[in-house]
Amino acid sequence: MIDLSFDRRATSELACDLLVVGGGAAGVATAVTAARNGLQVVLVERHGFCGGGAVAGHSGTICGLYEASDLRTNHPVQVVWGFADEFVRALEARGGLAGPVRYGKTFTRVHDPIVWRETADDLLRIAWHLGNRHLPTQLLRGALRIRRDHVIEDMVARLGGTITPLVAPFDPEGGAYADVPTGGGHSHGHSHGHSHGHGHGHHHH
Repeated sequence: MIDLSFDRRATSELACDLLVVGGGAAGVATAVTAARNGLQVVLVERHGFCGGGAVAGHSGTICGLYEASDLRTNHPVQVVWGFADEFVRALEARGGLAGPVRYGKTFTRVHDPIVWRETADDLLRIAWHLGNRHLPTQLLRGALRIRRDHVIEDMVARLGGTITPLVAPFDPEGGAYADVPTGGGHSHGHSHGHSHGHGHGHHHH
């Protein structure tokens, strides 16, 4: 007779500010957003990939971005932004998302599950690296802004992020390290499409 009353596998103890159980759409959004705001995050996923049903084949569409209307002649009007919009833009940049198609009273978009998984993995990696380095980060719609850092730029580019150098005001989030001097104000920076930006900096998408 086999005793299955408890798990005898080796365990690891991890300290964190936030434990996210499940790497589906909600789990990825929560983990990335929390890490960007300075929290130490642990995401636990029972499968070997993120995406949940969206990747495992249970759902091939992204829904809820557009308003619903009884008018059959209406065009897609996006009403949900934030992290969902950033994720959609990242999928588009990789060719992993089709255009809006009518679905009842609203519109939906068909995605490539492999691209969904890769995009989620890269967003989590970027968020981890930025958080691990305690980099002051400004959250923008569809982008992050950090101070110029060639090491981070190279890392983000390797993970599929888009980097845009610019000179712009820099107002980083307080996060868990709000007392760390950031040298805010007008600065050179960059933004990332899967994203980050700076003092002297850039945007990442």
